[in-house]
Amino acid sequence: MAIRNKTEEEIKKLAFDTAKGKVFTSMMALSNSLFSDDGDLTVLKRIFWPLWFLTDEQIEDIKAYNPVIFYEYFDEASPLLVDGYPVFETIRMLNGPEYRLFQRWVKAYEGAVNNMNRVLDKMELNTECN
Repeated sequence: MAIRNKTEEEIKKLAFDTAKGKVFTSMMALSNSLFSDDGDLTVLKRIFWPLWFLTDEQIEDIKAYNPVIFYEYFDEASPLLVDGYPVFETIRMLNGPEYRLFQRWVKAYEGAVNNMNRVLDKMELNTECN
């Protein structure tokens, strides 16, 4: 199983969609790394069902890709919830360098939204005074 690196454009889109609340990430379910000390993926298997069916070779391929987060779009979720989490029949992932770029873009988008909100708040204040 070959895992392809994401392009910068794909990462930008993912960051924008994440900032808009369209994406579920493993960070929403885990407080630490994807793989526990023994390499167990039990928590994530409840959310990302394809993990149940991976062969040992596929697991090694994923570990070699060195994912930092798993993610999927909420509109890909099944109607089921497990322990309050959405359930996905598909899974995507970012490795370390992709995740760092993703974080920068999420912060940039969130900063732009915050700046726009400040401008709109000032405009609202100015119209109230007139």
